[in-house]
Amino acid sequence: MPRNKKEQRQEEIMYALYGGTSSPDPYDELIAAEEELARDLEEMRVRAYVKKLEKPHRLAIRMTFGMKPYKKYTVREAALRMAVSATQAQRLRGEALEQLNRRYGGTRPSTTPALRVIQGGAVQGDASERDAAA
Repeated sequence: MPRNKKEQRQEEIMYALYGGTSSPDPYDELIAAEEELARDLEEMRVRAYVKKLEKPHRLAIRMTFGMKPYKKYTVREAALRMAVSATQAQRLRGEALEQLNRRYGGTRPSTTPALRVIQGGAVQGDASERDAAA
């Protein structure tokens, strides 16, 4: 309990900053850091799997999902840049997702954890890096 106006003001500030408690919970910061580390590890794992794909498959994934160093392209745009037909680019992308699914785990390509990580943006480059590579 605050004893004077200064302590009361400090208590009000702490209450406002930390959502109703007078001090931050150190475990909240630890949990947040642990979650960030887990996301970083997942990203590294997916990048390693993508890197192991054959070049056409790797390009199809990187271009259609906007992974470094590419910006996100439609399948048709990626096909033009890869000098293949849109059908072939779609096939390469599908095969790559199946390969990632087998390596990463999951029941089908549309639900593979690797795809969720890629689509969630964890593996995508930021706009400045992607645009610079384009």
